[in-house]
Parts: sequence; C-alpha cells; structure tokens
Amino acid sequence: MPHLIKIGPKGDNMCKLKLDPLNRQWFLGPALMLWIGIYLTGFDVVHWLIYVPATMALFAFVTGICPGQIMICKRREWFKKLKAKK
Repeated sequence: MPHLIKIGPKGDNMCKLKLDPLNRQWFLGPALMLWIGIYLTGFDVVHWLIYVPATMALFAFVTGICPGQIMICKRREWFKKLKAKK
C-alpha cells in the first residue's frame, strides 16, 4: 500500500490525503494499461464503466490524491468513532 502524507493541524487523528511523490508513479502503470486496452479495443466498443478506474488512476498519478484511499481512511475513522461510543 502506498505511503500517504498527513494533511491538517492534527495529523494523528486526521485522514492522510496525499500520496508521496514516489508512490504516485505506481498509478501510472495501471492507468496506461487501461487506456492502451481501451484504445486497442476501440473507444466506441468499450463499456463506459471501464473509464472510471482508468480516469481515477490517472487522476491519482497527476494530483497525488487517491479517492479510494480517502474513502477507506474515512470508513476506518467512522468505525473507530462507533467503537469508542460503545
């Protein structure tokens, strides 16, 4: 799993939102493979759903923000809050 950089004044209890610059390049491989596959298959033939992971991987590579990691982190924080209330 890629290492993430913490953002915010209280880094201990906040989600990590940005990837390290070195780990951003990990998303380039899957993005390129998906886009090459879409190109070779034909843009009009491929189902629209395959564009979602291809675009998200490219977005994570360019910006360093991985939406999937953020959703997992937020879910983990939510479960910790639920557990603390019990």
